Amino acid sequence: MASVGELVKIHWLRQGIKLRPGVSAAQLSAFEAKYDVRLPEDMRECFSAANGFEDGECDDEYITFFPLEEIERLNASAWGLAVPASPYFVFADWSISAHVYAIHLSKEAA
Repeated sequence: MASVGELVKIHWLRQGIKLRPGVSAAQLSAFEAKYDVRLPEDMRECFSAANGFEDGECDDEYITFFPLEEIERLNASAWGLAVPASPYFVFADWSISAHVYAIHLSKEAA
C-alpha cells in the first residue's frame, strides 16, 4: 500500500504540477531540530515524496505547497503578523497569499 506522501504526490502529478524532489530523513530531522518540533508522520511522508511545488506552480484550487526550507513560523515578518512565539508554521498559501495554511507543531509526535 502506498504512503500518504506517495498518494498526495500522485494526485499532484495528475494535475500536471511540477514538484521538487523529496527530502531526506536528515533534512527532516534538521528542520525539527532547528525549530525544536516534531513533524507529524503524514507530513514527513509528504515531504519525503515531494518537497513542495516548483516556483510558480499551484494546484487546481490555486494552492501552492512550500518546500521544507521555506516553511517558517506564522509570526515571521514575511506574513506581517504579530503572533508571539507562534507554534503555527505556514506550509502553503492560496491565491498568492490571499490566505495561508499553517500547522500547529510541538515537541510531541503527532
